Amino acid sequence: MTDAKAGWQLRAFWLALALVIADQVTKAAVRASIPPYETVPVIPGLLNLTHVLNTGAAFGMLNNVDFPFKSAVVALLALAALVAIAFYAATFGSE
Repeated sequence: MTDAKAGWQLRAFWLALALVIADQVTKAAVRASIPPYETVPVIPGLLNLTHVLNTGAAFGMLNNVDFPFKSAVVALLALAALVAIAFYAATFGSE
């Protein structure tokens, strides 16, 4: 692996980590300070923050469906997607 590629991958890793941490911090702040289904204006007339509950997957998929082991099914779908992405990325080789 070249130094440029390693440097790019390291920067991408730290960026992804920072985004995950920022996501989790903002979610914790909303849970602690905004009651469910309440809206707080951040920039009046432009940006509001609303506490919503999503028990489904991305963009609310499976949100209104209730079946046993729903969390496990959603986790397995996410894992399958990650494996598919890793497999796809591995097919590129070291080009």
